[in-house]
Amino acid sequence: VRRACALRRIGDTIHIMTSDNTTSETAKIVKTLRRNCGLTLRELGWNAKTSAAALNDYEAGRHEAKLSTLRRIADAAGCDIIIEVRPRAT
Repeated sequence: VRRACALRRIGDTIHIMTSDNTTSETAKIVKTLRRNCGLTLRELGWNAKTSAAALNDYEAGRHEAKLSTLRRIADAAGCDIIIEVRPRAT
């Protein structure tokens, strides 16, 4: 079962929750960040110092971005990346 990426705002924090394995995590994160900030691929790419083509590839799941690249994209979208590690639900 494929589930979409959920976006939840708590105060000033945007939580991106993913639960499927059919779409890359990078694709969901990049697409959600871009849509949330209201920028085009070209605008976000310019602000993040990467190309619109690279962002398009990340969103389509053709390439995975490094954490440093995700940090630049999040920064350009006005967000921070917070990594949380939790035990797996059994």
